[in-house]
Amino acid sequence: MVFEGILAQIPLFSHFGDEELTELTSKLHRRRFEKDQILFHKNDPGSTLYIIISGKVKIVLPSAEGDNVIVALLSTGDFFGELSLFDGEPRSATTIAVDSTEILTLAQEDFFRYLSLNPRASKEILGELSRRLRRTDELLSDAAFCNLSTRLSKRILELADRYGQPDEEGKTRVNMKLRQQDLADMVGATRESVNKMLKTYKQKSLIRVQRGFITIMDKEGLLLRAR
Repeated sequence: MVFEGILAQIPLFSHFGDEELTELTSKLHRRRFEKDQILFHKNDPGSTLYIIISGKVKIVLPSAEGDNVIVALLSTGDFFGELSLFDGEPRSATTIAVDSTEILTLAQEDFFRYLSLNPRASKEILGELSRRLRRTDELLSDAAFCNLSTRLSKRILELADRYGQPDEEGKTRVNMKLRQQDLADMVGATRESVNKMLKTYKQKSLIRVQRGFITIMDKEGLLLRAR
């Protein structure tokens, strides 16, 4: 299977020439994961970089009590698993396929060789790590200082920014089927409390929910609640 065309569309590799892409693809392996399949668990040993070429995954922090906190949702073009490659420590979180997902994997040795030959790639990875760290800081701040309505509004708006597509009415539809439990795990709340809040949002015509897909009907109203 030739991956050059796929890699050329991913920011991490978009600056590569044809020869560089051809060399890199010889080091990649393709894997497929079904919906809800676990790619790896927290504390598993890690020696592989993962690159999403289709589908979506969620990065989850599990608790001893069986609760989860979703710290990130990643989609086509995103990469993950780099922390264990850098520090040699076990995986820091559990990763689960949200949809049927196809992944390219790059072994640690090839990953470091790739970075040594491509300073621009190192900058791209450091930039992404910085963005994720900032987002983690924001999640911690939200959990400490924001009520549920604010946290939920912010997460819905973030999902719309990342996965939103205009529908026939010109409204933004989040192109990802979301379970209420997933939303609860994203905002650190119970499914019941999120269900109640979503009902309030629907009654106030802030959102519409159809078969698990959220459409933002009143963005300004959500923005007010997200402050």
